[in-house]
Amino acid sequence: MKRIWIFFLLLLALIVFTACTDSETNGNHDTNEEEQDDDTNDEDTTDDTNDEDTTDDTNDSDDEDDDERLAALWSWYYGSSKGNTSGNLINGGRVTHDFTEKKHYISAQQKLYLFDPITGDKEVLYDLVKGHATHLNTAGDYLYFIHDDEGELYRFHLKDHTIERRLAEGNQDAFFLHRMQTRYHVLHYGTHGVEWGLYRPNDNWIIRRTSNITRLSEHGGRVYLMNDDNLVMQVRDGGQGAGSNWIDFEAAYNFETIDAYVVLNFSDQYRVNMAMIVDIGSDAGVYMFYDAQEDPLVPIKTGTLSSFSNLNFDGTYVYFLYDATLYRFIYDAPDSLEAYRQLEGNIVEMNIINHWVYYRLHGSSTIYQVHPDTGQIHAFD
Repeated sequence: MKRIWIFFLLLLALIVFTACTDSETNGNHDTNEEEQDDDTNDEDTTDDTNDEDTTDDTNDSDDEDDDERLAALWSWYYGSSKGNTSGNLINGGRVTHDFTEKKHYISAQQKLYLFDPITGDKEVLYDLVKGHATHLNTAGDYLYFIHDDEGELYRFHLKDHTIERRLAEGNQDAFFLHRMQTRYHVLHYGTHGVEWGLYRPNDNWIIRRTSNITRLSEHGGRVYLMNDDNLVMQVRDGGQGAGSNWIDFEAAYNFETIDAYVVLNFSDQYRVNMAMIVDIGSDAGVYMFYDAQEDPLVPIKTGTLSSFSNLNFDGTYVYFLYDATLYRFIYDAPDSLEAYRQLEGNIVEMNIINHWVYYRLHGSSTIYQVHPDTGQIHAFD
């Protein structure tokens, strides 16, 4: 009987041992399968994460967005209340903006163009055949300009592409046009020399305000007028002559000449911020005039007066040329001056729309365009 119990216990031990061995074997097999699955998943994850082609494509896409950022940018400064900017208009006004469609109107050769800064597409709107359109100003469905051969004010209908001459009686010698809100400031040669007046499209005539004005810049309804014979600037509210005051730059700051000026904006109490190219003897150059500051005149760059030209403003940056180098600085940060582009030739009539730069060379009617992202220059024709 005792032997039977011993045999039974040995048999039971064998069964238990066999069961444990199978369990361990199965457990190891399961673990290996899980490890294999994990390895596979790791490889898949690694492939997805480290897929160089996908990563490069994503970066390329971001780079393309960056490339288009300046080209497609639209600044608040180019709004519907402005026919064009003061900076463009003192430089011939060969380019202006379409506030609705975010496009550029360009006068190149004898033609008017519409240019899309995002796609690069351009369209010929009108061929003048002879002469050129200068001092372009948009106003709703119209594009106003001066025909430089005739000195007359024209307007072009942007929808049906018809054109009409607006000032036919005694105003054939206009040389400057600036629309701000509903007013059209016109400088032209009249019976009393150079005259400044306000043009009313509905009345089809000019209200003459004063004579002997050769330069004009406007911002926020205030007009800043000068005559080349003196260095006294008239400041008028609303363009109506009310609230006139003066800034005598010769007496206050020893200016010898003012080659160019652009009104940028106002500070407190309508104190003007203005960029200027001036001659102050050996310190000729570009200056900022901050009227509200205790020392309002701040030098930006000095040098030979004849080397400075083409002052302009895009709402943030003030631009100017020194010989063929294009400089710019943030208007309220004089220390931000930088050499922005290197151009070539005797440049005149440099216009700015956002970061797009346009110019022509002296003696040529070809307009050159500088791409804001690539810096490439090509003739616009």
